[in-house]
Amino acid sequence: MDIEKANTYLEIAFGRTVLAPFYFSKVRALNLTKNDVVLDFGCGTGNFARHAVRTARKIICLDISKDKMSYVEKALGRYRNTEFHNKPLSDVKLNSDITAICIIYVLHDFGKRELNETAMRMYSVAEQGCRVYITEPSKEHHGIKPELVADAFENAGFVKTMQKIRKNSFSLGFVK
Repeated sequence: MDIEKANTYLEIAFGRTVLAPFYFSKVRALNLTKNDVVLDFGCGTGNFARHAVRTARKIICLDISKDKMSYVEKALGRYRNTEFHNKPLSDVKLNSDITAICIIYVLHDFGKRELNETAMRMYSVAEQGCRVYITEPSKEHHGIKPELVADAFENAGFVKTMQKIRKNSFSLGFVK
C-alpha cells in the first residue's frame, strides 16, 4: 500500500470517529445556513463536507488527490447539493456566489507564492460577505506561520475577524 492510500484510510477512519466533533465544530464556526454555497478547499475524504452537506444549499468539494476525491464522491455523491472537482483551484471555473470557504490542514503545504495566488483566487470567487475559516498546523517541522496566512488573505482583500493561536495549530477567520 502506498503512502497516499494509507493516509486516505487513516483520514477516513479518524475523520468519521475521533475527529468528527472537530469537523462539526468547523460547520458551527462558519454559521452555515440553507442559503450558503460552501467551498471545501482541500476537502480530502470529505470529513467537513459530510457535516455541512445537510446544512448548506451547495457544497463544492475540491481536492487534487484522485484517491481522496473518488472516496468523497462515493460518500457524498447521493446528495444533489454537492459538486466535485479533482483539480487545482486555478483550473476550476467557479461562479462568484461562494458564501463560505473552509480550509482545514491544506495551506501548510503551500509556498508563499501559491498561498498568495490561492487567496487572490478565493477572493475573486467569493460573494460579498463571504466567510472564510482556516485551521492549520503551526509546528516548525510541519506547519505554517499564522502571519503568512493572515497576510496572504488580507492582501487579497479579506478582513480578519478571528484568530485563535494554540500550541501546535491556529485558526483564522476572514470576511469579504
